[in-house]
Amino acid sequence: MKILKQELLIEKYVPNPGEDIRGILAGDEIIASYKRIAAEGEKKANIHLGGRATSYKLTPEMEEIIFRTGKAIKSKLCAVDMIMGKDGPLVIEVNINFGLKGIEKTTDINVASRIISFVKNELKR
Repeated sequence: MKILKQELLIEKYVPNPGEDIRGILAGDEIIASYKRIAAEGEKKANIHLGGRATSYKLTPEMEEIIFRTGKAIKSKLCAVDMIMGKDGPLVIEVNINFGLKGIEKTTDINVASRIISFVKNELKR
């Protein structure tokens, strides 16, 4: 890595339980959250891979993690994916270009409209 002048990132391995929890952050608000469950035979809980979604209420700890994650990556709009580790929730991925498939039907929240409103308000600043 020294020759290529690249940083090396070593992550702790955490077994994937085949489900994750996604929270969508828009500014100072978490506009939606849900649990994604992997299709049979899959480990990734992505809806476009055949996974399914269920309603999920975030804990205060999870909400704090989502806000801190957005701040850490300097993004006001992102989706934060977490799994439950033995010591609590762990962030496994953060997306700034995230899909909405499944979340609106599962949560009955018009997430796309909420995102558009957020972006419009940001443009006015």
